[in-house]
Amino acid sequence: MALPEWRHLRRIADYTFAIEGDDPLLAEVAAELYSGAPAEGGRPQTCFACQRLEGGFALRQRGRLLARGQTLAGFFQKAEWALTHQALLRLGHFFQVHAGSAARQGLAQLLVGPPESGKTSLVLALALRGWSLLGDEIALIEAPSLRVWACHRDLILRPGTRALLLPEMAQVPDFKWVEGDCYFSPRLAGPPPEGPAELAGLVFPALRPGARVEWARLGWAEAARRLLEQAMNLGDWAAEGMELVGRLVERCPAVELVFGDAREAAEIISEI
Repeated sequence: MALPEWRHLRRIADYTFAIEGDDPLLAEVAAELYSGAPAEGGRPQTCFACQRLEGGFALRQRGRLLARGQTLAGFFQKAEWALTHQALLRLGHFFQVHAGSAARQGLAQLLVGPPESGKTSLVLALALRGWSLLGDEIALIEAPSLRVWACHRDLILRPGTRALLLPEMAQVPDFKWVEGDCYFSPRLAGPPPEGPAELAGLVFPALRPGARVEWARLGWAEAARRLLEQAMNLGDWAAEGMELVGRLVERCPAVELVFGDAREAAEIISEI
């Protein structure tokens, strides 16, 4: 079997995988897939192959089709999600939460909320203030230490976020633009964290255009309820997951943060 002409090693927490192939047209696309999570070395647990097909492109694992796109942009979008899905299956030993996270001096804030609550805008605004960006959509929480590990998939930037925070964006390849949104590598937002960070606080953001920044403390019961709503693999963790959430809300002060401007909200988070 011929060796691939190019290979990119990636690592998310303790899961290492390779993206490889031999098609020159797909080389740049593959280099951008999970480019915020490079691995220096090691043997991959899984290898994914990028291939050109008649009328499109495909991502396969041991011959099994995982994603297919007719254009490079469509392929990038579907391949990125397929890699994320496969990684989450491999990382089930972490408690997974729909949350952004950023760290400073080894301490992390978890930004928990549903889509459109402002998580991406907030973590990017924090990164621009010198925080280490751990992720904007998926948080991997380690039990029993309650540390959070980085999940460096691309940030999906809406036009409003780009206009507010990155008016002069670094050059992004055309295939990373999908229907007006931009896939933005975390590596462009500053240096990655050196390792997992200790959770120090829970923030439940609520983006409301035009609103001034306001925040209020939340009690344990309300914080736990909101956290459980955003748990991604609670069904697999069952009682152990409930116990972990209980320890989280007891240990980490929780606040609800209403904001209209992510830059102002990031300043408040930095002061809380």
